[in-house]
Amino acid sequence: MKLIPEELYVACLDALENGDSAVTILARYPHAADELRPFLATAVHLTQLPMPPTLAAQQASRQQFLCQAAEMRADARWRQPQRRRPRKPRAHNS
Repeated sequence: MKLIPEELYVACLDALENGDSAVTILARYPHAADELRPFLATAVHLTQLPMPPTLAAQQASRQQFLCQAAEMRADARWRQPQRRRPRKPRAHNS
């Protein structure tokens, strides 16, 4: 396994961010293609993963949810009807 200079890895990541394909980048550096291939495959895969929402977005979403829930509780249309307790059967005196 060849040692690849860090600058080459950075150049490859920059090229990916600029829209170059992994195939194009590997063709640009044929002397290091075998070492760069798994690195680029991982980098491409990582760019395709969904990003989790930021903490600020999570907090805003939670606040919006709680506000809507409070409005629904206050709105009579959303209230659950009160359940009645079942009546005890009356004893018949004969």
